[in-house]
Formats: sequence, C-alpha cells, structure tokens
Amino acid sequence: DRDVTGVQTCALPICLVRELVTGATGAGRVRLVPMFDHAVLTGVRVLGATAGSLPAALGLASGDVLSAINGAPIQSLQQMLDLYAGLDQLTTVELSGTRRGQPLIRTLRLR
Repeated sequence: DRDVTGVQTCALPICLVRELVTGATGAGRVRLVPMFDHAVLTGVRVLGATAGSLPAALGLASGDVLSAINGAPIQSLQQMLDLYAGLDQLTTVELSGTRRGQPLIRTLRLR
C-alpha cells in the first residue's frame, strides 16, 4: 500500500522481520552493511535485494540506506539487537532512510 507521500506500508509475519534484522535470509542473499561517518555508525546499506527476496517484499532495493528505526537514528548494533528482542511487543516498525538520495520510509505492520 502507498499513501500520497510515497510512504509504503505492508503487513508481514514477525518471523520475516527477524530474518531481515539478523541477516538470516540465506547465503548469497540480502546483506545489511554498516555505514560509518568518522567512526560513528550512521545506518546500514541494503545489498543483494533481488526480486522475490524479503527486502524486495518490504519495498527495499539494493543500495537503499536505512538510517532510522521507529524515528530513532541507527547508531549502534545494540539498537538492532534491541529491536530484535522486542519484536513480540511491537505492532509496527518504521524504517527510514534514503534511496538514490531521496527520502524512503517503510512501515511494517507486524502480525
């Protein structure tokens, strides 16, 4: 689903989000590569998102940069681990970043 601002929303099982966060989507598939600015983590770049992959199903593409989760800038690995640990208590997760320099927002409704 897309609203007038280009924000995409999709519904998916929590287990799929767990796969994306942990990178457990299989060899040769998607990778989340940390991005740093002056030794400070600023986000992750999505690589290997091909048609039929989990990131593609979420509306992500190779080269997308995710810089915030639920409005909080990605600044540590611990933040990703905290998201993973708390997935069972969440009903939505908002991923923010950029695609080719343009704003990118994906809202995941968890079930």
